[in-house]
Amino acid sequence: MEAPIGFIPLRDAVDMVGRKLFGTAWRSLGEVTGEDVELKRNLEVERVITIIAERCESGEIAAAYRSITGADSLDRAVWQKPHWRNYFVTGEINLELPLLDVQGRPNADGFKASCTREIFVRKDDLNCLVATLSKLNIKPSSNVRGSKTQIREMATRYRQTLSPNVNPSIEGFEQFARDGGLTGHRDELREEYHRQFPGQRVGRPSK
Repeated sequence: MEAPIGFIPLRDAVDMVGRKLFGTAWRSLGEVTGEDVELKRNLEVERVITIIAERCESGEIAAAYRSITGADSLDRAVWQKPHWRNYFVTGEINLELPLLDVQGRPNADGFKASCTREIFVRKDDLNCLVATLSKLNIKPSSNVRGSKTQIREMATRYRQTLSPNVNPSIEGFEQFARDGGLTGHRDELREEYHRQFPGQRVGRPSK
């Protein structure tokens, strides 16, 4: 189903911001969540979804859910809940909404039902955010320490980029990690490289 006019799906908004911040190093949110990876363990995704969630909570970006009238505003307080990352995993939110009669009027007794609704954000607001990020020339942070899980995932992604006739190299892996925003982890990267590519010598790809 298409988004309401003037809005785009939340998950599409993540990719829009991610591409602006990280360029070709950005992996689509669909690809990341398809691997059943916790979003908070992915440095790039965590940074992007936090930026969007904070803007939605402050009202800088209008968030909405689909209704029979098109799109109703989403309460900004939902972004303060502990499970806010789940909104980005599924692109949806569970809401307690009034039951409606056949004319679309709220139930006279005030009864409500739990409903799952897709989340959208206003496109103009998102465009303003992206323009601001471009002006700031934001780049992946080199001050954040990556976890062992993130380094392992980086090595797996590097392996997947190799063509059948291309051998891995430590230099290639380190450059791949830097392009992905993971810097300052020389020892950890080399340790993971040797774990995933046993028998490889540093600086000398196998023949």
